[in-house]
Amino acid sequence: MLLDTLREQGVDTVHILLDEPVSNSGRLKALIADVGEGYPFNLDIRILKEVDKTLWEKENVITADAIILDHCISWMNMLRICVEKYNAKTIKVWI
Repeated sequence: MLLDTLREQGVDTVHILLDEPVSNSGRLKALIADVGEGYPFNLDIRILKEVDKTLWEKENVITADAIILDHCISWMNMLRICVEKYNAKTIKVWI
């Protein structure tokens, strides 16, 4: 859903940053690369030690991490766009 929505938005490049300490980040990178092969944008997928610091002061960030949202220049709520566009079922989680 995300890659389809980004394609429809006409983006040129998509940067996906994965946390190195998270297990299976290498597998996830390969899976995203495989799924993203047919899209018309440049797909840059990286595994980094400090994703949070990399995203600080960036524009057009897509994340649900509150610390990053507090420090980035601008962000987009792509989850909402995708859920509404594809009429996806959601669940409410109360913590």
